[in-house]
Amino acid sequence: MEFATINTKGFPVVEVVFNSIEATDENFDQYLSDLLNIHYMFDDFIIIFNAKSSSHLPLQFRYKQANWMKKNEEIIKKKCLGLGFYIPNIMNNAILNCIFVITRPSVQYLVSVDYIKVQEWAWKLIEKHEDSIGTHI
Repeated sequence: MEFATINTKGFPVVEVVFNSIEATDENFDQYLSDLLNIHYMFDDFIIIFNAKSSSHLPLQFRYKQANWMKKNEEIIKKKCLGLGFYIPNIMNNAILNCIFVITRPSVQYLVSVDYIKVQEWAWKLIEKHEDSIGTHI
């Protein structure tokens, strides 16, 4: 089973839903590869990471994700408008907010325990981006 399912049906909002299985080197590497492919395939999108069903992510995979983000920072900044994190677990939410105090993502982001809030934020960001494009044509 996949570590995460990537859904592009709501494009320009792409949703990454973490499944309730433990990360392994193989399934986590596949997830990062799939995530990078989204950046090669699309422009001007927002990713919502839905951690409703996720299990605890061991430190080694958090490091791997952070290194992936640093390595791919340029393509993320070029292609992705923002990152929304729906993390209903209060402890995991607080941990991610603490991490982002030290190392912020290279694009706009929102971390919330409220899925609707993350969705609204994403669509407002898309609308703002579309409005700015329209004024420069």
